[in-house]
Amino acid sequence: MEGATALDFEEAKLFLEGARVYERGDGMWHVYMPVALRTGLRVGEMKALRWRDDIDLRRGRLRVQRSHHKSTASPCPRAASPVSSR
Repeated sequence: MEGATALDFEEAKLFLEGARVYERGDGMWHVYMPVALRTGLRVGEMKALRWRDDIDLRRGRLRVQRSHHKSTASPCPRAASPVSSR
């Protein structure tokens, strides 16, 4: 995106504080936003993660294989791409 810049540390801290205060119907924004900031994943990609299949805490890795879309209300397949938070 033209003219876009990344958040600096202070902006990210304020953003996360705001996410804790702001809750939509699912009440999970305070969980999604730190993951989004560290990985670059979209909310639909985070919602479609499967604990046993996609998340490896020992290695600090997760694998994006699906994305959740409101229009279908179910996970949609996506090309697998490994993401690491390290």
